[in-house]
Amino acid sequence: MLRLRGVALTVALAVCSAVTACGGNRGTAIQQLESRNPTDRVQGIIALTQAGNGDAGGGGPLPSGSVVPLFVDRLEDEDEAVRFYAILALEKLTGTRLGYRYGDPVDLRRRAIERWRRYAATGSTAGAESETATTREARP
Repeated sequence: MLRLRGVALTVALAVCSAVTACGGNRGTAIQQLESRNPTDRVQGIIALTQAGNGDAGGGGPLPSGSVVPLFVDRLEDEDEAVRFYAILALEKLTGTRLGYRYGDPVDLRRRAIERWRRYAATGSTAGAESETATTREARP
């Protein structure tokens, strides 16, 4: 009986440690998003995406701890690789790109980022899909 309690205690401590470590990793990953180093920003995006935080399932209000707005901010990053990973993460979390292409000219990216900001505020892609189609048709 005493041995079982020891095993249960060990398992409980391991679970608590894992939960604490995950919380710490999320904080570190969020800090990486603000780093001056583009590699750090990419690593932060990857870490948060793998953790699955902020998944709105393609609709409905976003959870209060959502990372979607953080990734939307990275769509404006000066580094193309950071923008690339940000849109991949957003697509994984939400199921859409809302017409954003990381290599597009800045004016087209801005329009798509506006759609993403509306999505982050409302949790809905309503109206964005038709706007995305119009943007594609307008491209040469």
